[in-house]
Amino acid sequence: MILKIIQEPLVHFLAAGFLFFIAYAWLGNPESERQIRIDQYTLNEMVSKWHQQWDRDPSEAELKGLLDHHIKQEILSREAQALGLDQDDDIIRKRLAQKMEFIAENMFSHLSPSDEELLQFLEQHSERYQTDLRISFRQVCFRSDLRERPAEDAAASLNTGVLIGDSNPAKPSYQLATSSEIRKDLGADFTQSLEQLEVSNGWQGPIPSAFGEHLVLIEAKATPQAPDFESIRQRLTQDYVYALRQEYQQDLMRELLEKYEVVIDLPEIDYAYHE
Repeated sequence: MILKIIQEPLVHFLAAGFLFFIAYAWLGNPESERQIRIDQYTLNEMVSKWHQQWDRDPSEAELKGLLDHHIKQEILSREAQALGLDQDDDIIRKRLAQKMEFIAENMFSHLSPSDEELLQFLEQHSERYQTDLRISFRQVCFRSDLRERPAEDAAASLNTGVLIGDSNPAKPSYQLATSSEIRKDLGADFTQSLEQLEVSNGWQGPIPSAFGEHLVLIEAKATPQAPDFESIRQRLTQDYVYALRQEYQQDLMRELLEKYEVVIDLPEIDYAYHE
């Protein structure tokens, strides 16, 4: 069986092609591509990775083993690339793309923006850093799972001044609660309606939630305020560097894209590349 396979012309063709690629990989590469150089930086990288894993420096024998492994990996990697084995490989493609992104990101890792730059960034994005709206209020719930007409019952209770609701699924009162805290307990629709109401000595509503209808008494509201610069300096710096890095990556991709012609051979799909 094996002899029959060896005698097949297709096997001869594939074997010849493989040998051709090997020969091209060796003879076609310039001398510099066949040189494997291990300098102090490479050695430091290997020792650092070893120390991170084992929490100690490698012994002399272990260091030689690391060098052996590095050389073997480098040889096999170059030969695999010469044979085109890195082509059409999603894992390799993603890894190379990640390395390119890392190079771009690393350019900004030690950036230290000035106070003037941070203040200008804060002015451009002031709403992002304002303190949350806070509301103190009491609420009575008329639950939809216990009543046929919770909205009508709530309105009638408000008119009579006899505020007798049902067992409350949330807290009956909140003290200077943020919108996110209220939203977590009573939902987005309730919170949005509540924010529109003004402070009043009288009960207001009804306003709906996922639980039913609510009557509310708004006791106090603390409007959003601009934060102290020093208290958000670290966050501002992180956001500023992130925004700058994103802008740079978009500009880089636009420049790189000009080097390529992207052909979308999908007539049934209306598609164009976008960042």
